[in-house]
Amino acid sequence: MKPSQILVYILSVFSLLALVSFSFPSNGLKLGDVELKFISIPELLAPETIQYADINAIIETDQASEALAGLNNLDKVLLDETDTVRYKADSLKKVVHRVEFSHNNRSILYPFFEALEESNTTIHVAHYGDSQLEGDRISSYIRNRLQKQFGGYGPGLLSPNPVIKHTMSVVQDYSDNWLHYAIFANKDTTLKGTAFGSMLGYGRYKPHANPEIIDADTVEAWLSIKKTNISYFTSRKYSRFRLYYGDLNNSAHAKLYANDSLYAEIDLRFGDNNVWKLNFDTIVSKVRLEFKGTGSPNIYGIALDSYTGITVDNIPLRGSSGLEFTKNNNSHSAAMIQDLNTKLIIMQFGVNIVPNPRESYKYYENWFYKQLMVVKNYNPTTPIIVIGLSDMSQKEGSFYTSYPNIEKIRNAQKAAAFRAGCGFWDMYQAMGGQNSMPSWVFAKPPLANKDFTHFNYKGSVILSSMFYNALMKEYQAYKYRAKKTFQPIYTREKTKHI
Repeated sequence: MKPSQILVYILSVFSLLALVSFSFPSNGLKLGDVELKFISIPELLAPETIQYADINAIIETDQASEALAGLNNLDKVLLDETDTVRYKADSLKKVVHRVEFSHNNRSILYPFFEALEESNTTIHVAHYGDSQLEGDRISSYIRNRLQKQFGGYGPGLLSPNPVIKHTMSVVQDYSDNWLHYAIFANKDTTLKGTAFGSMLGYGRYKPHANPEIIDADTVEAWLSIKKTNISYFTSRKYSRFRLYYGDLNNSAHAKLYANDSLYAEIDLRFGDNNVWKLNFDTIVSKVRLEFKGTGSPNIYGIALDSYTGITVDNIPLRGSSGLEFTKNNNSHSAAMIQDLNTKLIIMQFGVNIVPNPRESYKYYENWFYKQLMVVKNYNPTTPIIVIGLSDMSQKEGSFYTSYPNIEKIRNAQKAAAFRAGCGFWDMYQAMGGQNSMPSWVFAKPPLANKDFTHFNYKGSVILSSMFYNALMKEYQAYKYRAKKTFQPIYTREKTKHI
């Protein structure tokens, strides 16, 4: 081929590519599940660059926080005019990203802080959230730090048949005849009533009975809960057991094994809002429940904790936007919340709202406000903290950028929280703000997954540590204002994942 022919061929190819580039949709072209994109001439000649958020200071600050936990020369806490709490130890400094309140009303959290100091039994913190909480990633670290600071042990409230069996705190298993019913999933239209318990879901080993058919078949089932060697020590043991169940219409017998030995058995009661309570006479690290009968109750949760202290209930609701609480039986959920002695509720949702952008999120603010008011009415003296959604990224060309609606959703959550008299902790801003998720994903080692939505364990420890520090900052401010005996925020024992 002659050089002139080669030149004509090359120019023809470039001309064709230029024509495709000018005519190809800028947002890409979808063919079923496949999305096609083509680089434009402006992008080729002057490629756009995206500045990812610099999170080095956040990571270093967290490492400083961990170091502070083990230092012997911990200086006192200083409160400046804006009540920003600063920690100082040698050359390490830390500024806490604070919890926000409407009209700066910090007294919202005082009932929780009073319970920390005055309770002679175990208090619970209910941590609701979407898939960011799965595997007990965030809740486990908060639980461990609270238990080290204020005493107590045990993993708290657990689902009888969770989607994820292996979490950071426990290993669960169950027979293959268990069914799970969730208020935020595809609802069984044959069900009557809306009592899903405080975990917004329940398990049963026999389907709901058809009222027109008498089912007298005897069914057996089992479930087990035991410690895991990757958990914090405080989650590996417990001395109290509670089984929350109801809606039993036929006979059912239950046996409880503690550390592989039969400890107790009971004929479960008919009706709803039932609790089987036991105090173990020794420290237990493994339980097994066996059921047998012609009926199955709805099992709303199993609580494993200690006689005194504190624990955190990890309640992940995969796929939820946090808008399902109004669909639940409020009195039933309130009964569980009150029986568990829940003194703080954390609401962490939002990532499932992001993928479908809208111009305004006033509708979401109003809906979320209604959910907060329902949860608040479980026990009006129990404060609520809303943790705002995290940054999420979508790919644009060769870069990952924040969804354009992140801050609108965050603002709607904050407005709803303030309207409902709740605290608000801005996770989006705490993690670095706009275009910060790629920095967490590309960190070495990575701190978030490549879906650019979920944190991995290392990342969740940093975020949960930041939240815990913010919570303890409020606690120390409360103690300072109440002129009570000062106690350091950080224990001298270094927090370590084992």
